[in-house]
Amino acid sequence: MGGLLLGLVWMSRLTPDSGYLDGLLGPFLLLGLGAGLTVAPLTAVIMHNAPREHVGAASGLNQAMQQLGGAVGLAALSTVFADTAATADTATGISAALTVAVLFPLAGLLLFAVWARRITVP
Repeated sequence: MGGLLLGLVWMSRLTPDSGYLDGLLGPFLLLGLGAGLTVAPLTAVIMHNAPREHVGAASGLNQAMQQLGGAVGLAALSTVFADTAATADTATGISAALTVAVLFPLAGLLLFAVWARRITVP
């Protein structure tokens, strides 16, 4: 989740003068690494903690929440972009939307810190 957070923070600092190597490649690598190290283990934890008789429902709920989160997140960020770009320029709108996007993984880390259970290994 840290890779997602750092990638979004870095990408939110884009300017019209940013190039591919200094403005996009690094954030893309961090976002890809962060997503890869977050989504699969999270799915494994959900499946492992679901009761055996409810594994199918847990899998379906996990997939539904991923789809819903993507749709709601896209709607929220599109709204921020459109509102900001209407009063400023496109680059400012993109930067504002990416700055707001930082709140999503930050909220995930906060929720994890509050509700995660410690697993003790015997």
